[in-house]
Amino acid sequence: MEQFYTVRDANAKLPDLTRLLQEMQALGLQLAEIQGRGAVVKEKIKTNGDHNPSEDVMLAQSERSLEEALQLAIAQLAEWNIQLKDLQRGLVDFPARLEGRTVFLCWELGEQEVAFWHETDTGFGGRRPIDDRLA
Repeated sequence: MEQFYTVRDANAKLPDLTRLLQEMQALGLQLAEIQGRGAVVKEKIKTNGDHNPSEDVMLAQSERSLEEALQLAIAQLAEWNIQLKDLQRGLVDFPARLEGRTVFLCWELGEQEVAFWHETDTGFGGRRPIDDRLA
């Protein structure tokens, strides 16, 4: 059965969600750094063949480890029934009910509380302030 959030429930989840999103962002930056280093190594191999083979193993292990950690974090969001929309921004949606239909409570990392919602087909651009129907 699908879990729906009230504004109160979503706000109560913010401390744990904030920690998880910040961790995911850090993992994403580390992964990008490792992948960038891997690209430099591959280019070096193409141009002059000079590289340290042990670095290949280290980069591959680091990349795999970071990807696994990100997958665990994504699984945690799924367990909480929170939809990640943009990791860089820390943008997420919480499914909620409004007048018998599903809508999303919308929150972005750095906001003090869940203060916006939108229809399922409008996204961030359709954000509206939470009103008495959802409060």
